[in-house]
Formats: sequence, structure tokens, C-alpha cells
Amino acid sequence: MMPKNPILSVIVPVYNTEKYLSICINSILNQTFKNFECILIDDGSTDTSPAICNEYAQKDSRIIVIHKENAGVSAARNDGIQTAQGKYIAFVDSDDSTMPDMYQLLLSKIENDKTDIVCCGYRHQDVVFLPPDNGFYQSIAEIVYKLEKNEVLGLIWNKLYKSEILKNNQIQFPKGYQFGEDIFFNLQYFAVIHSACFVHEVLYVYCENSKSLTKKRPSLEQSLARFRNVSSQIIKLQEKDNGRFI
Repeated sequence: MMPKNPILSVIVPVYNTEKYLSICINSILNQTFKNFECILIDDGSTDTSPAICNEYAQKDSRIIVIHKENAGVSAARNDGIQTAQGKYIAFVDSDDSTMPDMYQLLLSKIENDKTDIVCCGYRHQDVVFLPPDNGFYQSIAEIVYKLEKNEVLGLIWNKLYKSEILKNNQIQFPKGYQFGEDIFFNLQYFAVIHSACFVHEVLYVYCENSKSLTKKRPSLEQSLARFRNVSSQIIKLQEKDNGRFI
């Protein structure tokens, strides 16, 4: 039964991922935390992905399906944010999967620590990436620097965001980007928050799907633009925090 006031909204953009989609959705439905809605946004898929989404929606009332014309992953995620009813928002790529206790652990951490965002580790093939250890950080600039150093800043699916902060500050994914929309989104968010916490466990499994729009390799020019963007944002955050950290 669909919760009237879900604590969590899980947003999943879907585009031609029929091979992986059931594994992804099952991993969300099998969470130990149950009070959530799962918003599947079919972004004009031309394979059997739309039918798979509809089939799951018929089986579980927590699943909401939106079918739309193809407009890209950023537009799909933005539609999900507008639809979301949860206090917190999470993102999952439709060719990835989540560990069963992911959202229970993340929600417990962000609620207990009373922070604005929580970040966990993930696994890509046999390589594990973890966020910084929980500790005292002088500023958001330092947190952003540590996340970037640990290679977890430019990711959205290993984090929980507060819906109120996203909507009140009109934070969205930029349309038309072929690379870097996630880091742009996160830097907008970190620019307006005051605290963060980390779960030092691997709770998300990243799949290397070369056909996915969210998994394409950046060019050198795109990588350099990303570096400049992150560096300038850290400097701005440091200035906002009156020079603490650096």
C-alpha cells in the first residue's frame, strides 16, 4: 500500500535499460526501510522498459510511473523532484542496484546527526570508493574538498538530499549537458547547506553500462571544465565561510 506521507522519494530515470531494470527495481523494493515512494520516469524508451515499469506499478502501489517524450536524464530527474512527496530524495540509475539496508542506514544517520546531506560508499566492479570518515570539518568548503578527493563528490546516487532544500532553492539538473550535470547539481546544493555526514559503508553498486547516457566517458575538455568548476566553487565556499579550512 502506498504510504500517504512517504519519508523518502527514490527517483529513477529510465531509458532503454530493459536488461538491468528489474534488478534495479527489485533492489529498491527489497529495502529494509519501507516508507518510500519509487518514481520511475520513462524517458521515451523504445525497448520493453515502459512495460516493465507498468508491470511493477501494478504489483506495488509505492511505485509511480511517468511516461514522457525523450528529453534527457536531467529533465527526467527534474520531473522526479517536482513529483516527489518525500521529506528526503534519493536518485538511482536504472542499470545500478542498492544494498538492502542502504536507505535505513542513510536515513538513520541524517536524522540522528541532524545534517543537510548524507553520503555513503559504492562499489564499481571490484573497486570500492568510500566517503571521508566522520569527523570535525571546519567548513562546507572542506567537506566538498574531501568528497572530491575521495571521488564521491560528483555523484548523486550515493547521497540523500532534503526535498525542502532542493525545492526552496529551485535546485535542478542543467538541461543539455552531456557530462557534468551531477557535479553541477551537487555544487548548487552544497552552496546553500550548512552540514553533512557520512556512512562509511558500501551501499550502492555501480554498473558499467556503456550504452547508458549517465555512464559515458568525458572528453579532456569536459574533464578540465569540471576541474575548474569544482576549484572555483571550493574557493567561493571558503570565502563564504570567512576563509576557514584553507
